[in-house]
Amino acid sequence: MINYLEQKGAITVLMYLLEHEEGYIIELKKLENVGQAALYTALYNLQNLELINEGRGTFNKRIFRLTNKGKKVALKLKEIEEILQEQ
Repeated sequence: MINYLEQKGAITVLMYLLEHEEGYIIELKKLENVGQAALYTALYNLQNLELINEGRGTFNKRIFRLTNKGKKVALKLKEIEEILQEQ
């Protein structure tokens, strides 16, 4: 299961949603170094892992949010990032 996080864009999406609490598909498409195909694959896998859920926002646009489980995973990833940045 953890290998799904190796999918290009998966960690980037989780960290974006942790920082912004939600993300419209149009915003997620602008993430650096994540192509459209990789983004859709990452979103699909993250939903299957129940780390994110999809809803509808203003004008029925697709919007994504972290689940409780997704927030726990994203916080652990943030902690790992902080450890790696220590000198």
